[in-house]
Amino acid sequence: MMINTTDVIHETFMKMLAEEDSKLMVQNIAERTGISRNTFYYYYESIEPLAGKVISIWLEGDFPPAQSLYDCVATAAERCLAH
Repeated sequence: MMINTTDVIHETFMKMLAEEDSKLMVQNIAERTGISRNTFYYYYESIEPLAGKVISIWLEGDFPPAQSLYDCVATAAERCLAH
């Protein structure tokens, strides 16, 4: 089975959102995902487009959030703006 890099990036991003002490930085996401920063940038220009994509996936109902959608979106927006 082939691993979809974007799916792994999305899952890692969501896991990091749930962790109070994780820093949402490209380097940290890349390290946790097991890819290089260049690979991250191949798929996304920055954290903001990644957050937008994850939110749009949630809205389509294809990616079950661990908490309410409102809480996830609010957390994502807060943390992205902070970094």
